[in-house]
Amino acid sequence: MKQVKGAFGIQELRVHLGPGYRVYFREHDGQIIILLCGGDKSSQRHDIKKAIQIDKELSE
Repeated sequence: MKQVKGAFGIQELRVHLGPGYRVYFREHDGQIIILLCGGDKSSQRHDIKKAIQIDKELSE
């Protein structure tokens, strides 16, 4: 797991299977919230933007 640059609080979990999947999540009040967003290396930039958008919507 690692912190996503430019996305405060969002972390990336890499799954070393097939093309190398990535799942984006954050922690809130001690609970892990999966942002229902992920993909592989080829869609990483788009997936991070989507995770940031979902996180903002959940924070409103």
